[in-house]
Amino acid sequence: MTIDRLAFDGNVRPILERACDAYEIGSLESYDEIEVGFEDYNVKVQTAKGIFVAKLFSKQRDAAEIHRNIAILEAVNKSDISHPSLHRQPNGDIHYKDSSGLSMVVMDYIEGDTLYSENSVPSKAQLELIAAEAVKINNLEIEPEFIFDKWAIPNIHWMFEKVNAHISADMSAAITSVITKYDAIDIESLPKCFVHGDIIKSNVIIDRENKPYIIDFSVSNIYPKVQEIAVMAANLLAEDGANLESRTQECIDAYVAAGGELTDYERSVVYDYSLAGVAMEYMGSVYERVFNNEEGEEVDYWQSLAEDTLKRREVS
Repeated sequence: MTIDRLAFDGNVRPILERACDAYEIGSLESYDEIEVGFEDYNVKVQTAKGIFVAKLFSKQRDAAEIHRNIAILEAVNKSDISHPSLHRQPNGDIHYKDSSGLSMVVMDYIEGDTLYSENSVPSKAQLELIAAEAVKINNLEIEPEFIFDKWAIPNIHWMFEKVNAHISADMSAAITSVITKYDAIDIESLPKCFVHGDIIKSNVIIDRENKPYIIDFSVSNIYPKVQEIAVMAANLLAEDGANLESRTQECIDAYVAAGGELTDYERSVVYDYSLAGVAMEYMGSVYERVFNNEEGEEVDYWQSLAEDTLKRREVS
């Protein structure tokens, strides 16, 4: 259960009631878990004044990481990046620390659906809007303290060492081939910037007016800019039988059309970087299953899509 992500063994309702009072968003009427994702415990909260989302921070996050996450969200909210608005308590604090030891932030609930819940890929028009948000994110002038993200593409060797004993010989060979291509990239020559790093189907909400909202900046870091595009190609446009090379080019075209700048060398390596992103989707799913006991539809979904792409990589 997603609530297992909290270092807490009680009823969360009183905690949410106190948080609603602290943020002055109305008395709690009901709440529902948002089950997508592998990190924090996210809850849809219905109060007398409306619907909100409470993001309760995982037991895996220490105080420094929580502070980092909140600082990034504040910077994002002060920009024109499309993200749900954060709520403040009367004293101005975004961060609510409960007497139980749990803490959270509260934001607006967006009426709409994630691309994951819709089991769809963005249309051309939607991709253009999402790419425009990616450009805004990459232009955000912040440099948060670096944080290790096991799913991030640069950690492909670390992840392979962790899961290699738990995957088939065929998949091991496929990933070894991908890693060889990734290692040939001159990473140091790639321009770096602030990168969301996780613009995937479950982190893009499309509202009723077809406006995209980018959520979950918890693993954002300073990375090569191409990593943003690679993750979008690897995941956002993934569907059964979809050609990764075509997906990558679609993302490049949308990013550039939105005002993003790429060097010739960046353009030449995005596909191999995207392949590494697919490999990380596959291995990350295996890791969550083996080491974190995560089971269910979401793990199966990411693993299946990535496996399909990796098996067809020679003809992509």
